[in-house]
Amino acid sequence: MSQTLRDAAFRRRLRDNSRQRWAWAAGSAVPLLGLPVLVKHALSRRTLTPAVFGVTALGAVSFALAVTVPVILPSGPFTPRRSGAGVAASVALAAAAFALGHRAGQERDAREARKWLELEG
Repeated sequence: MSQTLRDAAFRRRLRDNSRQRWAWAAGSAVPLLGLPVLVKHALSRRTLTPAVFGVTALGAVSFALAVTVPVILPSGPFTPRRSGAGVAASVALAAAAFALGHRAGQERDAREARKWLELEG
Protein backbone atom coordinates (compact mmCIF):
# COMPACT_ATOMS: atom_id res chain seq x y z
CA MET A 1 0.00 0.00 0.00
CA SER A 2 1.37 3.40 -0.84
CA GLN A 3 2.15 5.90 1.87
CA THR A 4 -0.60 8.31 0.77
CA LEU A 5 -3.28 5.60 0.95
CA ARG A 6 -2.03 4.48 4.33
CA ASP A 7 -1.96 8.05 5.66
CA ALA A 8 -5.48 8.66 4.35
CA ALA A 9 -6.72 5.51 6.12
CA PHE A 10 -4.98 6.60 9.34
CA ARG A 11 -6.59 10.02 9.11
CA ARG A 12 -10.04 8.44 8.59
CA ARG A 13 -9.50 6.35 11.73
CA LEU A 14 -8.63 9.47 13.71
CA ARG A 15 -11.43 11.56 12.21
CA ASP A 16 -14.12 9.19 13.54
CA ASN A 17 -15.55 10.54 16.76
CA SER A 18 -16.92 8.36 19.55
CA ARG A 19 -20.48 8.37 18.20
CA GLN A 20 -19.32 7.29 14.72
CA ARG A 21 -17.18 4.52 16.20
CA TRP A 22 -20.13 3.22 18.20
CA ALA A 23 -22.30 3.35 15.06
CA TRP A 24 -19.75 1.27 13.12
CA ALA A 25 -19.52 -1.21 16.01
CA ALA A 26 -23.29 -1.54 16.45
CA GLY A 27 -23.91 -1.77 12.71
CA SER A 28 -21.38 -4.54 12.27
CA ALA A 29 -22.76 -6.50 15.24
CA VAL A 30 -26.19 -7.11 13.66
CA PRO A 31 -26.30 -10.83 12.83
CA LEU A 32 -25.82 -11.44 9.08
CA LEU A 33 -26.80 -7.91 8.08
CA GLY A 34 -23.69 -6.48 9.71
CA LEU A 35 -21.29 -8.29 7.39
CA PRO A 36 -21.36 -5.61 4.64
CA VAL A 37 -20.87 -2.92 7.30
CA LEU A 38 -17.92 -4.85 8.70
CA VAL A 39 -16.35 -5.24 5.25
CA LYS A 40 -16.88 -1.56 4.40
CA HIS A 41 -15.29 -0.49 7.68
CA ALA A 42 -12.30 -2.80 7.13
CA LEU A 43 -11.75 -1.57 3.57
CA SER A 44 -12.23 2.14 4.22
CA ARG A 45 -10.03 2.15 7.36
CA ARG A 46 -7.55 -0.42 5.96
CA THR A 47 -7.66 -2.56 9.09
CA LEU A 48 -8.91 -5.92 10.28
CA THR A 49 -8.15 -5.34 13.96
CA PRO A 50 -11.71 -4.34 15.00
CA ALA A 51 -13.11 -7.41 13.26
CA VAL A 52 -10.55 -9.67 14.94
CA PHE A 53 -11.29 -8.13 18.34
CA GLY A 54 -15.03 -8.54 17.71
CA VAL A 55 -14.72 -12.19 16.69
CA THR A 56 -12.51 -12.87 19.72
CA ALA A 57 -15.08 -11.33 22.08
CA LEU A 58 -17.86 -13.24 20.31
CA GLY A 59 -15.94 -16.48 20.73
CA ALA A 60 -15.35 -15.84 24.42
CA VAL A 61 -19.02 -15.12 25.10
CA SER A 62 -20.16 -18.07 22.98
CA PHE A 63 -17.84 -20.37 24.89
CA ALA A 64 -19.08 -18.98 28.21
CA LEU A 65 -22.69 -19.53 27.14
CA ALA A 66 -21.96 -23.05 25.90
CA VAL A 67 -20.33 -23.96 29.20
CA THR A 68 -22.73 -22.29 31.64
CA VAL A 69 -26.17 -22.65 30.09
CA PRO A 70 -26.25 -26.48 30.23
CA VAL A 71 -25.23 -26.30 33.90
CA ILE A 72 -27.83 -23.66 34.76
CA LEU A 73 -30.59 -25.19 32.63
CA PRO A 74 -29.93 -28.94 32.53
CA SER A 75 -31.98 -30.94 30.08
CA GLY A 76 -33.96 -33.88 31.23
CA PRO A 77 -37.47 -35.30 31.32
CA PHE A 78 -38.67 -32.92 34.04
CA THR A 79 -37.15 -29.65 32.83
CA PRO A 80 -39.37 -27.02 31.23
CA ARG A 81 -39.11 -26.40 27.52
CA ARG A 82 -36.79 -23.61 26.47
CA SER A 83 -38.47 -20.63 24.91
CA GLY A 84 -37.42 -18.41 22.04
CA ALA A 85 -36.70 -15.66 24.54
CA GLY A 86 -33.61 -17.52 25.75
CA VAL A 87 -32.31 -17.83 22.21
CA ALA A 88 -33.01 -14.15 21.55
CA ALA A 89 -31.19 -13.19 24.75
CA SER A 90 -28.20 -15.31 23.71
CA VAL A 91 -28.08 -13.66 20.28
CA ALA A 92 -28.38 -10.20 21.84
CA LEU A 93 -25.57 -10.99 24.29
CA ALA A 94 -23.36 -12.27 21.47
CA ALA A 95 -24.06 -9.18 19.35
CA ALA A 96 -23.25 -6.90 22.28
CA ALA A 97 -20.00 -8.75 22.88
CA PHE A 98 -19.05 -8.40 19.22
CA ALA A 99 -19.84 -4.66 19.29
CA LEU A 100 -17.74 -4.13 22.42
CA GLY A 101 -14.84 -6.09 20.95
CA HIS A 102 -15.11 -4.17 17.67
CA ARG A 103 -15.09 -0.88 19.56
CA ALA A 104 -11.99 -1.91 21.53
CA GLY A 105 -10.27 -2.74 18.23
CA GLN A 106 -11.18 0.69 16.86
CA GLU A 107 -9.63 2.38 19.87
CA ARG A 108 -6.44 0.37 19.46
CA ASP A 109 -6.27 1.23 15.76
CA ALA A 110 -6.78 4.93 16.48
CA ARG A 111 -3.89 4.89 18.96
CA GLU A 112 -1.69 3.11 16.43
CA ALA A 113 -2.64 5.56 13.68
CA ARG A 114 -1.83 8.50 15.93
CA LYS A 115 1.61 6.98 16.68
CA TRP A 116 2.37 6.36 12.99
CA LEU A 117 1.36 9.86 11.95
CA GLU A 118 3.42 11.41 14.77
CA LEU A 119 6.48 9.35 13.77
CA GLU A 120 6.19 10.40 10.14
CA GLY A 121 5.80 13.97 11.34
